[in-house]
Amino acid sequence: MHATGGRGGEVVIVTNLNAKGPGSLAEAVSQPNRIVVFGVSGIIDISKVGKPGREKPGVIEISQPGITVAGQTAPGEGICIRGGALQIHASNVVLRHLRSRRGWNSEGDTGDSIEFKAASLGEAEAPAGQTQEAFDKRKDKKLERGRFVHEFAGMTDVIVDHCSASWATDENLTCTHVDRATVSWSIAAEGLDYANPKQTPPNHSEGGLWGSGAPDGRATMHHMLFAHNRLRNPRLTGGDDVPAVLNMYNCVVYDWSEYATHTGSERVFFNWTNNAYKRGPSTPAQIAGHAFEFHGDPGARVFAKGNLIAASAEATANNKLAVSHNQKFKKVSESDKEAMKADAPFGELPVMQSAREAYEAVLADTGATLPARDAVDLRIVSAVREGKGAVIGKETDLPEDQRWPDYRSLPAPADADKDGLPDFWEVQFGLDPKNAKDSADIAAGGYANIEHYINNTHPRGADQPVVSVAATVSRAHAGQPGEWRVMRSGDLKEALTVSYEVSGDAASGRDYQALSGSVTIPAGQASAMVPLTPAASAGDNKTVVITLKSGSGVHVGCPSASLIVIRQAKP
Repeated sequence: MHATGGRGGEVVIVTNLNAKGPGSLAEAVSQPNRIVVFGVSGIIDISKVGKPGREKPGVIEISQPGITVAGQTAPGEGICIRGGALQIHASNVVLRHLRSRRGWNSEGDTGDSIEFKAASLGEAEAPAGQTQEAFDKRKDKKLERGRFVHEFAGMTDVIVDHCSASWATDENLTCTHVDRATVSWSIAAEGLDYANPKQTPPNHSEGGLWGSGAPDGRATMHHMLFAHNRLRNPRLTGGDDVPAVLNMYNCVVYDWSEYATHTGSERVFFNWTNNAYKRGPSTPAQIAGHAFEFHGDPGARVFAKGNLIAASAEATANNKLAVSHNQKFKKVSESDKEAMKADAPFGELPVMQSAREAYEAVLADTGATLPARDAVDLRIVSAVREGKGAVIGKETDLPEDQRWPDYRSLPAPADADKDGLPDFWEVQFGLDPKNAKDSADIAAGGYANIEHYINNTHPRGADQPVVSVAATVSRAHAGQPGEWRVMRSGDLKEALTVSYEVSGDAASGRDYQALSGSVTIPAGQASAMVPLTPAASAGDNKTVVITLKSGSGVHVGCPSASLIVIRQAKP
């Protein structure tokens, strides 16, 4: 898309896990034109914000434009926001490798985990292209429900990539009222389904609202995982005059209990292509083949092709059979309903994987995977693959060891000039570790040096490999190996051997099988796995860290180090 985030602006380092104040994430995103990196990993708890006795779930708000938040830079196991929402009300924002898990706070609490939604400008007027009569009808319906018809400020150019949102009391992830928005490689899972009378409906486990409220707006979603949500996987949103065009492809939807993907009251033109839908334990058999449903405006349209509907070979072969209409269409003729299923796409379609290829790719790499995939996401992804799990009422319904992970932090790489670029990275690319200004300097491809660091690209445009490491299975015990993935960018033609150092308080040979100190990435491949096999006699709560080493023609990127915790297996 067109998002540049904080490119060219100030680099700010988050140095603590406080809900607010100096060094916090909230403080870091409070001013425009910033790239935010992390010097710490762990949970940012905003569940109780306010005066004593009047605490309530908090919000970390991005209301200024030109912001990049690079969660992949957190040393250790990454960042998780707990107990509230990450809200974005500004244009040109990029979020990568962040987790937001709201969780149950109190009876009647409602809120998203991650929300991109423009600020209200007050009461709306009938937009161009809509009659006053039609607008008044919509307004009256809203007022009957105690709602307000808003006019929203315009938002453009946002990217949500490799983020994880779960345990919300409203939508897990909302991205509406935005033009040119991309949501990719992210997870929206386990929306809380407990009975909450403040919600409509009261059982409100919802994956997400997604679309564009801008007239003739554009929104793209790909390689998303929706899992264990009652409905809205996602629910499409659009403008009220010229329909938005929405592209959803290569996503995976699993274990919905009421509706999978569906429209709302707005008119949209929807390209629905090469996605995979899999019934789970919560999915009634009678709706397992109904992957898409129209819920509102009969002027909405869907182009459906290439979607895998696991419960129905017929619907997989002919995606129009996977499209249904709710009760609002009782008086609409069959021919008019059939006309809502378009025979041609709305504009040019992107290059895509097949639905089966996407299924494997999503399970391997969606969500906040750098610097580590946490235990919650690993459990959810494993449940999708194994056909297990369920829609949950509260996260406290889960076994205690499946709730909030214990995120570990590592020392941040040395950074003498505090510009967000580790000294080792600046030295290997010929920059000055004592010059803080070179972080924002524009290098190859029009990207700043700090962007090359956080995205593992070569700042001089060379095809020499840049290597990084992440834990794909970060907790291990006897019978359950841990696992790291060592990755490379650049030229993949030749095999590449990457060396690493081993540290931590676990003892090689006693607590785990000795590691070789190197791994070879095969020719044509972008990564290779390093397994960690705990010994039967391993101690509890022992940590193993591997740190990548640069070498001839090999540069080290971000993350440069990763950890696995060895736990004693439960009897």
